[in-house]
Amino acid sequence: SFKMPTSKKVDLNDALEDSPQTQKLVSDMEQSVNPLKEFTVQLKEACQVLHTNQLKVSESVNSLAKVLASVNDQTFGQKDVFMSEALKQLGKYVTELHCWQDMLCTQIDHAVVQQLDSLINNDLTRLTSLKEAFHTARTDHDQAMVKYSRVSKKKETERSRFDANSELFSSRRRFHQSSLQYYSELTSFDYKKRFAILDPLLAFMHSQLAYFKMGH
Repeated sequence: SFKMPTSKKVDLNDALEDSPQTQKLVSDMEQSVNPLKEFTVQLKEACQVLHTNQLKVSESVNSLAKVLASVNDQTFGQKDVFMSEALKQLGKYVTELHCWQDMLCTQIDHAVVQQLDSLINNDLTRLTSLKEAFHTARTDHDQAMVKYSRVSKKKETERSRFDANSELFSSRRRFHQSSLQYYSELTSFDYKKRFAILDPLLAFMHSQLAYFKMGH
């Protein structure tokens, strides 16, 4: 039987340590982000094309319904009332078919395209922004540690040591804050990404099945 793999998790307590094990885990989790973003963009584009084409079909069916509704007694001659009434009745059925297809278009747009768009422009964009802030804070912290180490080994003034220590303290605080935010978002996204991809596709399948059941 199919079993959902467990999500990776970065312990927030490790944000203060930044151990090699934590760095390796974060690096492994980061490697899947860009490929997933590329896939999601392609998936969204494919669903947009599907939605656009489905919308065209719906509009075409609506045009057909309007043509059928325009039939009058003069179309086939006053003596052929049967054809006029039959086509008008058929037009009502086609109008109903258009309503179903229009509903299908709305479901594809709301449940599929918009959900994938939210994943790209909200979750992935926020994760990318936090990643940049995290790595910037890490670089600043490493540089502050090097500077502090050099100052402490030399016969610098008390002011220089104080400035170096203040810079190290400030950079460490920023690094810890960015680590907590980034680790939390990374762990949350690793759990959420499976459902964020599967849910819209399952919604698409459900909308298709519901549409065909309407006409069954």
